[in-house]
Amino acid sequence: MNAEPLNLPQLFHTIANSPAIQKRAFWATALETKNYGQLLEAVEQLTAYFENLGLRAGHRVLLSTKHEYDTSVMFIALLANGIAVVQVDPDVKRERVQAVVEKSEVDGFILDEDLFAEWNIPDDACALSIKHEKSRKGALFNKLLKKKASQVTVAPKHYPAILQGGARKIVPASIPADTLAYILFTSGTTSETKGVMITHGNLCTHLETLSRTYGLSESSRLLNPLMLYHADGMIQGPILALANHAALYRPVPFSINQIGQTFDAIYKYRITHFIAVPTMLSLMNRFCDGYTDSFATEDFKCIISVSAHIELKLWEEFEEKFRTQIVNVYGLTETVAGSLFCGPAAELRKIGTVGRPVDCETRILDEAGQIVAAGSPGELWIKGDHVMLGYMKAPEATAEVLQDGWLASGDIAVCDEDGYIRITGRKKSVVVSGGILIHPEEITECLKTHPDIVDAVSFGVADEVWGEKIVSCVVSKSTHSLTENAVTDFCRDHLEQNKLPTRIYFLSELPKGISGKVQLQALRVQLENYRPEATTAARSDALAQVITAAAEAFKVDASELSLEDSPSSIEGWDSLAHLDFITRLESAIGSKFTTAEIMRMDRLEAARDLVSARLSK
Repeated sequence: MNAEPLNLPQLFHTIANSPAIQKRAFWATALETKNYGQLLEAVEQLTAYFENLGLRAGHRVLLSTKHEYDTSVMFIALLANGIAVVQVDPDVKRERVQAVVEKSEVDGFILDEDLFAEWNIPDDACALSIKHEKSRKGALFNKLLKKKASQVTVAPKHYPAILQGGARKIVPASIPADTLAYILFTSGTTSETKGVMITHGNLCTHLETLSRTYGLSESSRLLNPLMLYHADGMIQGPILALANHAALYRPVPFSINQIGQTFDAIYKYRITHFIAVPTMLSLMNRFCDGYTDSFATEDFKCIISVSAHIELKLWEEFEEKFRTQIVNVYGLTETVAGSLFCGPAAELRKIGTVGRPVDCETRILDEAGQIVAAGSPGELWIKGDHVMLGYMKAPEATAEVLQDGWLASGDIAVCDEDGYIRITGRKKSVVVSGGILIHPEEITECLKTHPDIVDAVSFGVADEVWGEKIVSCVVSKSTHSLTENAVTDFCRDHLEQNKLPTRIYFLSELPKGISGKVQLQALRVQLENYRPEATTAARSDALAQVITAAAEAFKVDASELSLEDSPSSIEGWDSLAHLDFITRLESAIGSKFTTAEIMRMDRLEAARDLVSARLSK
């Protein structure tokens, strides 16, 4: 890193003056590679385009697109011009988007073309739509026949077409540290969703911390397959790569069926750092036949585990099996990405902990606000230049967690005599499933809007692979009027896929205390003896077992399934549901599938054949 404090626009001035950096890979997938010269050109063209739109430093723009490279380029271009990015997952539903727009008071929109209508964005809004045009069938023949082009040229209205031959403008020389960089909205009920405000000072300070702590340089090659709509995906992905003029690799989306390709990428792309969540490591640890030497390369440095608690058993087993080091990172959206690091430096490493704070201070307080003794539990508080400015238009919520520069994490921690910190629980109800933070209240709010549900509650339960999973308990107007699939379909219309409850229990009433609050501990005990009505009588043959497991895992009616079904034909067939499907099948037949067998389960017919082969033995 430079001796001077990092300032994002300066990164582009460095690129502009270095032909060697321009030729270096910035972004690479299995299908394409983009170098820093191409990134520089796109950012300078967008800088000119933003100026024409009237967007300038201090403005806020809502960004949402399913195209990952476009997401990164737009995010970076907006940052480089001092325009705050309000980033929203394109799978978010209209109600939540409207709440985000109202709270963040955006000045413009950069969205996939179809999202403007889906989210009801006003026609007169300052906007840029993203649309990747398909090649016209007659284009080649027109060229061969040398047909005359039309005398009327229609100016393109979509990105990336607008960049074709577009003017370029150099980004500003610098951005003041107190300029808002981005706003990421947390989960929660629609009315209480909170926008975390991160300034350029917060971001640049922390990028330097991450780079130094991980030992990054221009020769680093980061493999980060995490979602770009979460801080660990975007900030510890393209932004961290840019800060070091390093390369980011996202060869394939991470899924059970493509774990082998993820392992192969370590060697193929000479990866130095692999950034993942514990769920990914758990799946790789289980489905690793023939891949245990994947990290034993001259280039590879370490695995960086983020976003969620990593179980000690998994940590130890993974490091022993793959002969590599896991760096455990603790941080919050409110602290950009990290705060405490267990490794890679020896003085930070103590397995089973989140290590020690780097470039920040921590303290652990009891309920009275007093610092606790070593070995005693209390709430973890963090202070540093990377701590957020506050929550957007939410002074009361900000005051609850920010006091004299100290941020209340909401996590319960213990610090040992040597200064290593271990997270032991949470004060908040937030659930971390597969590295994604979910507020159960959001699911409960959704369920209570169902016309046939009179009461509901959602909460997290421990899960060996995902850390936690969301389950919901509902009380309906009529015991038999609702099914789990019907309620899931309702939730799917209002929530993102990763927030759907993995199990829905139908109860006659919810246990409540005198204040009317649901007693979760009593409810957990009640669910231990829960016995749902049988839905399938015959489970003796392979086909029946596969259909039953698929219906339960993918939340669809068994009658709607066919052997031709695959992830492309069933909306609920994602990585989480796929693992649930496999687990149910293994439980039914009393046998574990191999990695190779799981990779072959890309259709229900393949699953039927594998189960049939097991049952015949």
